[in-house]
Amino acid sequence: MPFPKWSVEPVFLCRRPLPPDKSEPCNFCPFTNTVMVNCLRQLASVAKIADKIFEEIGCECRLLAERSERLQEKVNACEKFVSQLNARAVKVRKYHFVFRVTVCL
Repeated sequence: MPFPKWSVEPVFLCRRPLPPDKSEPCNFCPFTNTVMVNCLRQLASVAKIADKIFEEIGCECRLLAERSERLQEKVNACEKFVSQLNARAVKVRKYHFVFRVTVCL
C-alpha cells in the first residue's frame, strides 16, 4: 500500500462570523454566497491536486512501459539465441576435472 502524498479536506469555508441578527433571512445571503464561493475555490484546488496526481501516475506508467519494452527486447533476444542453438552441431569436450584443495593456516 503506497503512502499517502496528499491529504485533502475542506477548511475555512466561512471566514466571517455569523451575523448578529440571525432572524432576518436577507442577512444570510452574503454569508451563503461567501460559503459557496469558498467551496468552489476549494473544489478548484482539489481539481488542481487531482491533475497533479494523475500527471504523476501517467509519468510512472510511461516509465513502466519503457522498462517493459526493454525487458521484452531482452527476452526476444534470448529467445532468438536459444532457438539458434543446436545441441547436435556443437561439440562438447569431455574434461577431466581435477580438484585441488589448498589449506592456508
